[in-house]
Amino acid sequence: MDEGKYMKIVHSLKFHYSLSISVLIIALIAITSILNVRQMSKAVSKTFAAQGIFIVEKEASLIDGDSFEALAGSLDSSDPFYEETRIKLSQLKDFSGCKYLYTLAPKKGNIWQFIIDGSTKPEDVENFSVIGTEEDTGSYDDAFRKTWNSGKTEHGNLVKQEGWGYLISFYVPIINSKGKTVGIAACDYDGEDLHNTIIANIRRQLIIGCISVVTCVVLIFIISKPIQKLTKVVAEIGAGNLDIIIEGSYNNEYNIIKDAVNSMAEEIKKYIEGKLQAERKLNESRISVMLSQIQPHFLYNALAVISRLCDKDPAEAKKATIGFSNYLRTNMNLLESAEPIPFENELNHTMGFMNLEKAIYGEALKVVYDIQAKNFKIPALTVQPVAENAIKHGIGKKEGGGTVAISTKETESGYMIIVSDDGAGFFPEKTAGDGQQHIGINNVRLRLSAQCGGSLEIEGKPGEGTTATILIPKQGNHE
Repeated sequence: MDEGKYMKIVHSLKFHYSLSISVLIIALIAITSILNVRQMSKAVSKTFAAQGIFIVEKEASLIDGDSFEALAGSLDSSDPFYEETRIKLSQLKDFSGCKYLYTLAPKKGNIWQFIIDGSTKPEDVENFSVIGTEEDTGSYDDAFRKTWNSGKTEHGNLVKQEGWGYLISFYVPIINSKGKTVGIAACDYDGEDLHNTIIANIRRQLIIGCISVVTCVVLIFIISKPIQKLTKVVAEIGAGNLDIIIEGSYNNEYNIIKDAVNSMAEEIKKYIEGKLQAERKLNESRISVMLSQIQPHFLYNALAVISRLCDKDPAEAKKATIGFSNYLRTNMNLLESAEPIPFENELNHTMGFMNLEKAIYGEALKVVYDIQAKNFKIPALTVQPVAENAIKHGIGKKEGGGTVAISTKETESGYMIIVSDDGAGFFPEKTAGDGQQHIGINNVRLRLSAQCGGSLEIEGKPGEGTTATILIPKQGNHE
Protein backbone atom coordinates (compact mmCIF):
# COMPACT_ATOMS: atom_id res chain seq x y z
CA MET A 1 0.00 0.00 0.00
CA ASP A 2 1.47 3.39 -1.00
CA GLU A 3 1.81 6.17 1.55
CA GLY A 4 -0.92 8.32 -0.02
CA LYS A 5 -3.54 5.56 0.17
CA TYR A 6 -2.42 4.68 3.72
CA MET A 7 -2.77 8.30 4.87
CA LYS A 8 -6.20 8.54 3.20
CA ILE A 9 -7.40 5.51 5.19
CA VAL A 10 -5.87 6.82 8.44
CA HIS A 11 -7.59 10.21 8.05
CA SER A 12 -10.99 8.78 7.08
CA LEU A 13 -13.94 9.15 9.45
CA LYS A 14 -14.63 5.43 9.16
CA PHE A 15 -11.16 4.65 10.52
CA HIS A 16 -11.58 7.18 13.33
CA TYR A 17 -14.97 5.76 14.32
CA SER A 18 -13.65 2.18 14.24
CA LEU A 19 -10.56 3.08 16.22
CA SER A 20 -12.49 5.11 18.80
CA ILE A 21 -15.07 2.39 19.41
CA SER A 22 -12.39 -0.33 19.50
CA VAL A 23 -10.34 1.60 22.05
CA LEU A 24 -13.47 2.26 24.11
CA ILE A 25 -14.47 -1.42 24.11
CA ILE A 26 -10.93 -2.58 24.94
CA ALA A 27 -10.69 -0.01 27.75
CA LEU A 28 -14.04 -1.11 29.18
CA ILE A 29 -12.98 -4.75 29.02
CA ALA A 30 -9.65 -3.98 30.68
CA ILE A 31 -11.30 -1.99 33.46
CA THR A 32 -13.98 -4.66 33.93
CA SER A 33 -11.37 -7.42 34.04
CA ILE A 34 -9.28 -5.59 36.63
CA LEU A 35 -12.34 -4.88 38.77
CA ASN A 36 -13.49 -8.49 38.45
CA VAL A 37 -10.07 -9.81 39.46
CA ARG A 38 -9.99 -7.54 42.49
CA GLN A 39 -13.54 -8.38 43.48
CA MET A 40 -12.96 -12.11 43.08
CA SER A 41 -9.70 -11.89 45.06
CA LYS A 42 -11.39 -9.95 47.84
CA ALA A 43 -14.39 -12.28 47.85
CA VAL A 44 -12.13 -15.34 48.10
CA SER A 45 -9.98 -13.68 50.74
CA LYS A 46 -13.07 -12.92 52.80
CA THR A 47 -14.32 -16.47 52.28
CA PHE A 48 -11.05 -17.93 53.53
CA ALA A 49 -10.45 -15.21 56.12
CA ALA A 50 -12.63 -16.53 58.93
CA GLN A 51 -11.39 -20.10 58.61
CA GLY A 52 -7.79 -19.13 57.87
CA ILE A 53 -7.45 -16.76 60.80
CA PHE A 54 -8.99 -19.32 63.09
CA ILE A 55 -6.55 -22.02 61.93
CA VAL A 56 -3.42 -19.86 62.04
CA GLU A 57 -4.26 -18.55 65.51
CA LYS A 58 -4.97 -22.13 66.64
CA GLU A 59 -1.54 -23.02 65.20
CA ALA A 60 0.12 -20.27 67.24
CA SER A 61 -1.62 -21.43 70.40
CA LEU A 62 -0.01 -24.86 70.00
CA ILE A 63 3.50 -23.33 70.00
CA ASP A 64 5.35 -22.28 73.16
CA GLY A 65 7.19 -19.07 72.32
CA ASP A 66 10.23 -19.67 74.55
CA SER A 67 10.69 -23.27 73.35
CA PHE A 68 10.32 -22.07 69.71
CA GLU A 69 12.95 -19.39 70.28
CA ALA A 70 15.36 -22.00 71.72
CA LEU A 71 14.68 -24.41 68.82
CA ALA A 72 15.25 -21.63 66.28
CA GLY A 73 18.62 -21.03 67.88
CA SER A 74 19.69 -24.69 68.10
CA LEU A 75 17.97 -26.15 65.00
CA ASP A 76 18.01 -29.46 66.85
CA SER A 77 15.42 -31.81 65.33
CA SER A 78 15.94 -34.26 68.23
CA ASP A 79 14.45 -31.75 70.66
CA PRO A 80 11.19 -33.37 71.96
CA PHE A 81 9.42 -30.00 71.50
CA TYR A 82 10.12 -30.15 67.76
CA GLU A 83 8.49 -33.56 67.15
CA GLU A 84 5.58 -33.00 69.54
CA THR A 85 4.70 -29.68 67.92
CA ARG A 86 5.18 -31.04 64.39
CA ILE A 87 2.62 -33.80 65.07
CA LYS A 88 0.12 -31.29 66.49
CA LEU A 89 0.52 -29.01 63.47
CA SER A 90 0.17 -31.94 61.09
CA GLN A 91 -3.09 -32.95 62.74
CA LEU A 92 -4.35 -29.35 62.57
CA LYS A 93 -3.41 -29.19 58.90
CA ASP A 94 -5.40 -32.34 58.12
CA PHE A 95 -8.38 -30.90 59.96
CA SER A 96 -8.25 -27.46 58.29
CA GLY A 97 -7.94 -28.53 54.68
CA CYS A 98 -5.20 -25.95 54.02
CA LYS A 99 -2.25 -26.70 51.70
CA TYR A 100 0.66 -25.68 53.94
CA LEU A 101 1.01 -25.18 57.70
CA TYR A 102 4.47 -24.16 58.94
CA THR A 103 6.57 -21.84 61.07
CA LEU A 104 9.44 -19.54 60.15
CA ALA A 105 12.15 -17.71 62.09
CA PRO A 106 14.24 -14.82 60.71
CA LYS A 107 17.87 -15.28 59.73
CA LYS A 108 19.06 -12.25 57.73
CA GLY A 109 17.06 -9.77 55.64
CA ASN A 110 14.55 -11.61 53.48
CA ILE A 111 16.17 -14.95 54.28
CA TRP A 112 14.21 -16.89 56.88
CA GLN A 113 14.43 -20.48 58.12
CA PHE A 114 11.77 -23.17 58.33
CA ILE A 115 11.57 -24.37 61.96
CA ILE A 116 8.56 -26.68 62.27
CA ASP A 117 6.75 -27.86 59.13
CA GLY A 118 3.33 -29.43 59.72
CA SER A 119 2.40 -29.52 56.03
CA THR A 120 3.39 -33.14 55.48
CA LYS A 121 5.40 -36.01 56.99
CA PRO A 122 9.23 -36.01 56.99
CA GLU A 123 9.16 -39.02 54.65
CA ASP A 124 7.75 -36.73 51.90
CA VAL A 125 11.19 -35.45 50.95
CA GLU A 126 9.92 -33.40 48.01
CA ASN A 127 7.42 -31.29 49.98
CA PHE A 128 8.68 -31.46 53.60
CA SER A 129 10.88 -28.55 54.78
CA VAL A 130 13.59 -29.79 57.15
CA ILE A 131 14.39 -27.59 60.17
CA GLY A 132 16.85 -24.91 59.19
CA THR A 133 15.88 -24.92 55.48
CA GLU A 134 16.35 -21.38 54.19
CA GLU A 135 13.51 -19.53 52.44
CA ASP A 136 13.65 -16.26 50.52
CA THR A 137 10.50 -14.38 51.56
CA GLY A 138 11.01 -11.62 48.97
CA SER A 139 8.10 -12.99 46.87
CA TYR A 140 5.75 -13.17 49.89
CA ASP A 141 2.99 -10.57 50.05
CA ASP A 142 2.97 -7.53 52.34
CA ALA A 143 0.91 -9.31 54.97
CA PHE A 144 3.97 -11.38 55.95
CA ARG A 145 6.09 -8.28 56.69
CA LYS A 146 3.19 -6.52 58.40
CA THR A 147 2.80 -9.46 60.80
CA TRP A 148 6.49 -9.34 61.72
CA ASN A 149 6.53 -5.54 62.12
CA SER A 150 3.19 -5.08 63.89
CA GLY A 151 2.92 -8.34 65.85
CA LYS A 152 -0.66 -8.76 64.63
CA THR A 153 -2.48 -11.44 62.65
CA GLU A 154 -2.65 -10.60 58.91
CA HIS A 155 -3.97 -12.29 55.79
CA GLY A 156 -2.86 -11.71 52.24
CA ASN A 157 -4.48 -11.73 48.80
CA LEU A 158 -3.94 -14.18 45.97
CA VAL A 159 -0.22 -13.96 45.10
CA LYS A 160 2.35 -16.15 43.40
CA GLN A 161 5.13 -17.23 45.77
CA GLU A 162 8.34 -18.41 44.17
CA GLY A 163 8.49 -22.19 44.23
CA TRP A 164 5.07 -22.62 45.83
CA GLY A 165 2.61 -21.30 43.21
CA TYR A 166 -0.47 -19.17 43.81
CA LEU A 167 -1.44 -19.03 47.50
CA ILE A 168 -3.71 -17.20 49.92
CA SER A 169 -1.71 -16.89 53.13
CA PHE A 170 -2.48 -16.13 56.78
CA TYR A 171 0.16 -15.12 59.31
CA VAL A 172 0.28 -14.81 63.12
CA PRO A 173 3.31 -13.83 65.27
CA ILE A 174 4.95 -16.32 67.65
CA ILE A 175 5.66 -14.42 70.88
CA ASN A 176 7.87 -15.52 73.82
CA SER A 177 7.17 -14.95 77.49
CA LYS A 178 8.81 -11.52 77.30
CA GLY A 179 6.37 -10.33 74.64
CA LYS A 180 8.96 -10.43 71.85
CA THR A 181 8.05 -11.74 68.40
CA VAL A 182 10.44 -14.61 67.69
CA GLY A 183 8.82 -16.14 64.60
CA ILE A 184 5.76 -16.44 62.39
CA ALA A 185 3.20 -19.22 62.18
CA ALA A 186 1.72 -19.45 58.67
CA CYS A 187 -1.16 -21.16 56.95
CA ASP A 188 -1.47 -21.27 53.11
CA TYR A 189 -4.54 -22.17 51.09
CA ASP A 190 -4.17 -23.32 47.49
CA GLY A 191 -5.08 -20.49 45.10
CA GLU A 192 -4.17 -22.21 41.81
CA ASP A 193 -7.80 -23.04 40.96
CA LEU A 194 -8.85 -19.50 41.76
CA HIS A 195 -6.05 -18.11 39.59
CA ASN A 196 -7.05 -20.38 36.69
CA THR A 197 -10.67 -19.31 37.11
CA ILE A 198 -9.64 -15.63 36.96
CA ILE A 199 -7.48 -16.22 33.85
CA ALA A 200 -10.31 -18.12 32.16
CA ASN A 201 -12.68 -15.26 33.00
CA ILE A 202 -10.26 -12.69 31.55
CA ARG A 203 -9.87 -14.78 28.40
CA ARG A 204 -13.62 -15.01 28.00
CA GLN A 205 -13.93 -11.25 28.38
CA LEU A 206 -11.12 -10.70 25.85
CA ILE A 207 -12.83 -13.02 23.37
CA ILE A 208 -16.14 -11.24 23.93
CA GLY A 209 -14.32 -7.92 23.52
CA CYS A 210 -12.66 -8.99 20.27
CA ILE A 211 -15.98 -10.22 18.93
CA SER A 212 -17.56 -6.91 19.98
CA VAL A 213 -14.80 -4.92 18.27
CA VAL A 214 -15.11 -6.92 15.05
CA THR A 215 -18.90 -6.62 15.18
CA CYS A 216 -18.72 -2.85 15.71
CA VAL A 217 -16.20 -2.41 12.89
CA VAL A 218 -18.36 -4.48 10.53
CA LEU A 219 -21.44 -2.48 11.53
CA ILE A 220 -19.54 0.79 10.99
CA PHE A 221 -18.51 -0.38 7.52
CA ILE A 222 -22.09 -1.40 6.73
CA ILE A 223 -23.57 1.83 8.10
CA SER A 224 -20.90 4.03 6.48
CA LYS A 225 -21.14 2.39 3.05
CA PRO A 226 -23.78 4.90 1.84
CA ILE A 227 -21.61 7.72 3.22
CA GLN A 228 -18.66 6.31 1.29
CA LYS A 229 -20.77 6.41 -1.86
CA LEU A 230 -21.76 9.99 -1.13
CA THR A 231 -18.12 10.92 -0.52
CA LYS A 232 -16.97 9.42 -3.83
CA VAL A 233 -19.74 11.15 -5.75
CA VAL A 234 -19.05 14.52 -4.11
CA ALA A 235 -15.34 14.07 -4.91
CA GLU A 236 -16.24 13.33 -8.55
CA ILE A 237 -18.44 16.42 -8.66
CA GLY A 238 -15.60 18.45 -7.17
CA ALA A 239 -13.32 17.11 -9.92
CA GLY A 240 -15.77 18.35 -12.55
CA ASN A 241 -17.76 15.18 -13.35
CA LEU A 242 -21.30 16.52 -13.19
CA ASP A 243 -22.86 13.55 -15.01
CA ILE A 244 -22.39 11.20 -12.05
CA ILE A 245 -25.35 10.43 -9.78
CA ILE A 246 -25.90 8.47 -6.59
CA GLU A 247 -27.99 5.40 -7.26
CA GLY A 248 -29.99 3.27 -4.84
CA SER A 249 -32.76 3.95 -2.38
CA TYR A 250 -32.55 4.24 1.41
CA ASN A 251 -35.33 4.45 3.95
CA ASN A 252 -33.48 6.92 6.15
CA GLU A 253 -31.65 10.24 6.18
CA TYR A 254 -29.22 8.99 3.49
CA ASN A 255 -32.03 9.23 0.96
CA ILE A 256 -32.47 12.94 1.72
CA ILE A 257 -28.72 13.53 1.36
CA LYS A 258 -28.61 11.46 -1.85
CA ASP A 259 -31.43 13.46 -3.43
CA ALA A 260 -29.85 16.73 -2.32
CA VAL A 261 -26.44 15.82 -3.79
CA ASN A 262 -27.96 14.62 -7.08
CA SER A 263 -30.06 17.77 -7.30
CA MET A 264 -27.04 19.93 -6.50
CA ALA A 265 -24.98 18.24 -9.24
CA GLU A 266 -27.80 18.74 -11.75
CA GLU A 267 -28.19 22.42 -10.83
CA ILE A 268 -24.43 23.01 -11.05
CA LYS A 269 -24.37 21.27 -14.44
CA LYS A 270 -27.24 23.44 -15.75
CA TYR A 271 -25.57 26.57 -14.38
CA ILE A 272 -22.19 25.77 -15.96
CA GLU A 273 -23.77 24.76 -19.28
CA GLY A 274 -25.78 27.99 -19.28
CA LYS A 275 -22.74 30.03 -18.43
CA LEU A 276 -20.63 28.31 -21.09
CA GLN A 277 -23.35 28.82 -23.66
CA ALA A 278 -23.62 32.50 -22.74
CA GLU A 279 -19.84 32.88 -22.90
CA ARG A 280 -19.78 31.04 -26.22
CA LYS A 281 -22.42 33.39 -27.65
CA LEU A 282 -20.60 36.39 -26.25
CA ASN A 283 -17.33 35.12 -27.69
CA GLU A 284 -18.94 34.53 -31.07
CA SER A 285 -20.38 38.05 -30.96
CA ARG A 286 -16.97 39.49 -30.17
CA ILE A 287 -15.37 37.50 -32.98
CA SER A 288 -18.10 38.62 -35.40
CA VAL A 289 -17.42 42.23 -34.43
CA MET A 290 -13.69 41.72 -34.89
CA LEU A 291 -14.28 40.04 -38.28
CA SER A 292 -16.54 42.92 -39.29
CA GLN A 293 -13.59 45.18 -38.52
CA ILE A 294 -10.91 43.16 -40.30
CA GLN A 295 -12.94 42.29 -43.44
CA PRO A 296 -13.39 45.91 -44.70
CA HIS A 297 -9.83 46.63 -43.56
CA PHE A 298 -8.57 43.79 -45.79
CA LEU A 299 -10.80 44.82 -48.72
CA TYR A 300 -9.84 48.48 -48.39
CA ASN A 301 -6.12 47.69 -48.40
CA ALA A 302 -6.47 45.36 -51.40
CA LEU A 303 -8.46 47.95 -53.37
CA ALA A 304 -5.98 50.67 -52.39
CA VAL A 305 -3.17 48.59 -53.87
CA ILE A 306 -5.15 48.07 -57.10
CA SER A 307 -5.92 51.83 -57.19
CA ARG A 308 -2.23 52.71 -57.03
CA LEU A 309 -1.52 50.09 -59.68
CA CYS A 310 -4.04 51.76 -62.03
CA ASP A 311 -1.85 54.87 -62.19
CA LYS A 312 1.31 52.87 -62.67
CA ASP A 313 0.22 50.06 -65.03
CA PRO A 314 -3.47 49.99 -66.08
CA ALA A 315 -3.12 46.64 -67.83
CA GLU A 316 -1.58 45.06 -64.77
CA ALA A 317 -4.26 46.70 -62.61
CA LYS A 318 -6.98 45.15 -64.79
CA LYS A 319 -5.32 41.77 -64.46
CA ALA A 320 -5.02 42.19 -60.66
CA THR A 321 -8.67 43.25 -60.39
CA ILE A 322 -9.86 40.15 -62.21
CA GLY A 323 -7.61 37.91 -60.07
CA PHE A 324 -8.77 39.55 -56.85
CA SER A 325 -12.46 39.25 -57.79
CA ASN A 326 -11.98 35.55 -58.58
CA TYR A 327 -10.26 35.10 -55.24
CA LEU A 328 -13.13 36.78 -53.37
CA ARG A 329 -15.69 34.65 -55.21
CA THR A 330 -14.09 31.41 -53.94
CA ASN A 331 -12.92 32.53 -50.49
CA MET A 332 -15.56 34.94 -49.17
CA ASN A 333 -17.26 32.24 -47.04
CA LEU A 334 -13.95 31.46 -45.36
CA LEU A 335 -13.30 35.15 -44.71
CA GLU A 336 -16.64 35.35 -42.87
CA SER A 337 -16.04 32.21 -40.74
CA ALA A 338 -16.14 32.68 -36.96
CA GLU A 339 -14.37 29.32 -36.59
CA PRO A 340 -10.71 28.60 -37.42
CA ILE A 341 -10.11 27.68 -41.07
CA PRO A 342 -7.47 25.39 -42.63
CA PHE A 343 -4.09 27.14 -42.72
CA GLU A 344 -3.74 26.36 -46.41
CA ASN A 345 -6.77 28.58 -47.16
CA GLU A 346 -5.32 31.41 -45.07
CA LEU A 347 -2.00 31.01 -46.89
CA ASN A 348 -3.74 31.17 -50.31
CA HIS A 349 -5.45 34.50 -49.73
CA THR A 350 -2.28 35.86 -48.08
CA MET A 351 -0.33 34.89 -51.20
CA GLY A 352 -3.03 36.56 -53.35
CA PHE A 353 -2.64 39.78 -51.38
CA MET A 354 1.17 39.57 -51.58
CA ASN A 355 0.90 39.21 -55.38
CA LEU A 356 -1.03 42.50 -55.47
CA GLU A 357 1.68 44.18 -53.42
CA LYS A 358 4.39 42.78 -55.70
CA ALA A 359 2.56 44.28 -58.65
CA ILE A 360 3.00 47.71 -56.97
CA TYR A 361 6.54 47.37 -55.63
CA GLY A 362 7.93 45.34 -58.46
CA GLU A 363 11.52 44.24 -57.93
CA ALA A 364 11.69 46.24 -54.69
CA LEU A 365 9.63 43.55 -52.95
CA LYS A 366 10.66 39.92 -52.74
CA VAL A 367 8.47 37.31 -51.03
CA VAL A 368 9.93 33.97 -49.88
CA TYR A 369 7.85 31.01 -48.62
CA ASP A 370 9.14 28.10 -46.50
CA ILE A 371 6.05 26.08 -45.57
CA GLN A 372 7.03 22.98 -43.56
CA ALA A 373 3.70 22.49 -41.75
CA LYS A 374 0.18 23.24 -42.98
CA ASN A 375 -2.13 20.58 -41.51
CA PHE A 376 -3.65 22.77 -38.83
CA LYS A 377 -6.32 25.43 -38.43
CA ILE A 378 -6.01 29.15 -37.81
CA PRO A 379 -8.48 32.05 -37.49
CA ALA A 380 -9.22 33.69 -40.86
CA LEU A 381 -7.34 36.87 -41.77
CA THR A 382 -4.51 36.48 -39.26
CA VAL A 383 -1.39 35.96 -41.43
CA GLN A 384 -2.36 38.53 -44.12
CA PRO A 385 -2.50 41.56 -41.75
CA VAL A 386 0.90 40.63 -40.30
CA ALA A 387 2.41 40.29 -43.80
CA GLU A 388 0.79 43.61 -44.78
CA ASN A 389 2.43 45.33 -41.79
CA ALA A 390 5.80 43.85 -42.80
CA ILE A 391 5.45 45.59 -46.19
CA LYS A 392 3.86 48.84 -44.99
CA HIS A 393 6.08 49.52 -41.93
CA GLY A 394 9.17 47.56 -42.94
CA ILE A 395 9.91 47.18 -46.65
CA GLY A 396 7.95 50.29 -47.66
CA LYS A 397 10.06 52.51 -45.40
CA LYS A 398 13.40 51.09 -46.47
CA GLU A 399 15.22 52.59 -49.42
CA GLY A 400 15.70 49.95 -52.10
CA GLY A 401 12.99 47.66 -50.72
CA GLY A 402 13.62 44.22 -49.22
CA THR A 403 12.38 40.70 -48.59
CA VAL A 404 9.38 39.33 -46.67
CA ALA A 405 9.76 35.68 -45.59
CA ILE A 406 6.75 33.59 -44.56
CA SER A 407 7.54 30.22 -42.99
CA THR A 408 5.85 27.58 -40.84
CA LYS A 409 7.09 24.71 -38.72
CA GLU A 410 5.70 22.21 -36.25
CA THR A 411 6.95 22.06 -32.66
CA GLU A 412 6.29 19.57 -29.88
CA SER A 413 3.48 21.69 -28.43
CA GLY A 414 2.09 23.47 -31.51
CA TYR A 415 2.68 25.26 -34.78
CA MET A 416 4.66 28.42 -35.58
CA ILE A 417 3.97 30.88 -38.41
CA ILE A 418 6.88 33.29 -38.79
CA VAL A 419 6.61 36.44 -40.87
CA SER A 420 9.95 38.29 -41.06
CA ASP A 421 11.32 41.16 -43.08
CA ASP A 422 14.63 42.98 -43.45
CA GLY A 423 13.01 46.39 -43.59
CA ALA A 424 13.17 49.47 -41.33
CA GLY A 425 11.81 47.70 -38.24
CA PHE A 426 8.24 47.78 -36.91
CA PHE A 427 7.32 48.42 -33.25
CA PRO A 428 3.56 48.26 -32.44
CA GLU A 429 3.98 50.00 -29.09
CA LYS A 430 5.70 52.96 -30.78
CA THR A 431 3.37 53.24 -33.75
CA ALA A 432 0.17 52.96 -31.65
CA GLY A 433 0.14 56.71 -31.04
CA ASP A 434 1.13 57.89 -34.50
CA GLY A 435 -2.44 58.74 -35.45
CA GLN A 436 -3.11 55.49 -37.33
CA GLN A 437 -5.61 52.83 -36.32
CA HIS A 438 -3.60 49.62 -36.10
CA ILE A 439 -6.72 47.52 -36.31
CA GLY A 440 -4.96 44.60 -38.00
CA ILE A 441 -2.40 43.64 -35.32
CA ASN A 442 -4.64 44.16 -32.27
CA ASN A 443 -7.51 42.37 -34.01
CA VAL A 444 -5.28 39.41 -34.88
CA ARG A 445 -4.05 39.09 -31.29
CA LEU A 446 -7.59 39.09 -29.87
CA ARG A 447 -8.95 36.54 -32.32
CA LEU A 448 -5.94 34.21 -31.96
CA SER A 449 -6.48 34.16 -28.20
CA ALA A 450 -10.27 33.80 -28.35
CA GLN A 451 -10.57 31.22 -31.15
CA CYS A 452 -7.67 28.84 -30.59
CA GLY A 453 -5.64 29.96 -27.56
CA GLY A 454 -2.92 31.29 -29.84
CA SER A 455 -0.66 34.34 -29.55
CA LEU A 456 1.27 36.88 -31.62
CA GLU A 457 4.70 38.20 -30.66
CA ILE A 458 6.53 40.94 -32.60
CA GLU A 459 10.20 41.82 -32.25
CA GLY A 460 11.92 44.51 -34.25
CA LYS A 461 15.38 46.03 -34.53
CA PRO A 462 15.92 49.48 -36.05
CA GLY A 463 17.42 49.14 -39.50
CA GLU A 464 17.47 45.34 -39.37
CA GLY A 465 13.83 44.38 -39.73
CA THR A 466 10.97 42.78 -37.84
CA THR A 467 10.00 39.20 -36.93
CA ALA A 468 6.39 38.37 -36.09
CA THR A 469 5.70 34.91 -34.62
CA ILE A 470 2.23 33.39 -34.44
CA LEU A 471 1.95 30.42 -32.05
CA ILE A 472 -0.93 27.96 -32.45
CA PRO A 473 -1.20 25.28 -29.69
CA LYS A 474 -1.78 21.68 -30.78
CA GLN A 475 -4.34 20.90 -28.10
CA GLY A 476 -7.75 20.65 -29.77
CA ASN A 477 -6.28 21.79 -33.12
CA HIS A 478 -6.53 19.40 -36.02
CA GLU A 479 -7.60 19.85 -39.59
